[in-house]
Amino acid sequence: MAKRTPDDLYEVLTGPQWRELAESVRRFHGPTCPARCQGNVRIARSSGIMAGVISRVLGLPQPAECAAAALVVTRDKGHHKWVRRLGNSSLVTRQSAGRDGLLAERFGPVELRFRLTVKNGALHFEQNKVRFRLAGAGIPVPGWASPKISAVCEGSGAGAQVRIWVEVKAPLLSVLLSYEGWLERDE
Repeated sequence: MAKRTPDDLYEVLTGPQWRELAESVRRFHGPTCPARCQGNVRIARSSGIMAGVISRVLGLPQPAECAAAALVVTRDKGHHKWVRRLGNSSLVTRQSAGRDGLLAERFGPVELRFRLTVKNGALHFEQNKVRFRLAGAGIPVPGWASPKISAVCEGSGAGAQVRIWVEVKAPLLSVLLSYEGWLERDE
């Protein structure tokens, strides 16, 4: 049986820093299962040929100045299943707490590990490791071959919205995908 990921996953992984987050970020990442969020984002992708091929193969969203965005978080086999809808594309990942105290996020066979830190009330996702998961084994991906992902979630002042910013760089290429905008959790 899979180990149960706590509903307050982000609070557990940020520890005492949780209280330093802006109120809207705590509300957004507070007990995460179930959760529904919606908003709008600007989506950008590299115009390079190779990046375009990789983007199409992975089903990454098309560039847009203002695309509808939605996020649904549910519990799935001991993990949190994150279904992000950006424009006409969906990105599905599974999140859990790694034994190393890092956020483990799986996208297909790729597992990314993030250290969650708080800076000026914002939640920063600092990529730490990348592994290729195959038949339960985790094969480390060397730094030169790893995607580089950065993300920030920050408060909007007194409101319930959060500003999100995510950037994905492909190995040996430029920015494969970036999106930024506003989301608000449905109450």
